[in-house]
Amino acid sequence: MLDRQPEDVRRFLLETSVLDELTDDLCDALTGRSDGRRMLETLERENLFVVPLDDERRWYRFHQLFSDALRARLAARHADRAAELHAAASRWLAANGSLADAVGHALAGGDHEHAADLVELALADLRRRRQDRVLRGWLVALPGEVVRRRPLLATYMGWSRLSEGDIDGVEAWLDDAEAGLGTAPATVPTPGALADAARDREDELRSLPALIAVYRASIAQARGDVAGTVSHARRGLALAGPADHFPRGAAAGFVGL
Repeated sequence: MLDRQPEDVRRFLLETSVLDELTDDLCDALTGRSDGRRMLETLERENLFVVPLDDERRWYRFHQLFSDALRARLAARHADRAAELHAAASRWLAANGSLADAVGHALAGGDHEHAADLVELALADLRRRRQDRVLRGWLVALPGEVVRRRPLLATYMGWSRLSEGDIDGVEAWLDDAEAGLGTAPATVPTPGALADAARDREDELRSLPALIAVYRASIAQARGDVAGTVSHARRGLALAGPADHFPRGAAAGFVGL
C-alpha cells in the first residue's frame, strides 16, 4: 500500500512516522511543507491507517501496525534523517508547551544536552504531580556525564537512589551537584509557552542548596548518625528561603525527630 502512493504522500508518511500524534502545524515543522492539514484529511478520506483523536479532526495518530512499518522503513532507508525529524518534533512540542513529548523526541534523536535542558524545565511540574517514575526514567536515559554536570539533575539522581534505598549511592551525586552550583547557566530557549517552566526551574535551582542538605540529613538518619542528621538539617533550615516549603518542612522534621 505504501509503494502505491504518490511520492509526496509516501514522503509525508515517512517523515511524520516518528510522531505518536499528528497535527497539521507539527507535520509542517517536520516536512518543511505547508500542506499538513490537506494531507491528513486526504489520508483519513482514503483510509490510509490514520485515526482521528478528536471531533474537530485536529489531532490524529497512525494505526500502530502501520506506524511500525513506516518507522522500520525510515530506519532502513533514511536512518540519518530520523534524528533530524526527532529534533524538529522536539523543538515544536517544547515551543508549544508539550515538554514531556519534547523530552521523548530529544532522547530518541540522541540530543542528550537538549533533552537535559527540557528535563530541567519539566522537573518542577513532575514533582507537583508526583510523576516520580517518569522522572526516574528520563534520568536513567540520559548519559551519566550529562547528569553530573547539571546540579539540578544530579540532585534528583541522588534523590532517586535514596528513594530506592541505595544509601551508599547517593552521596557521590550530591557531591557532583554541590560542585556545580553556580556554574550552570540556563541554556534552553524559553518561548512564551515555557515561561512558567523557566521560572519553576529558577526556583528549583535557588532552593537546591537547602534540598541537598536535607538529603544529606536523610542519609545520616538512615545510618543512625543522630549528630549528622541534626547538623545537616539545621544547615538546610539556614539555607532555605521563606518560599522553600519542602526543604524547610523536611529539615524541621529531621530536627524534630
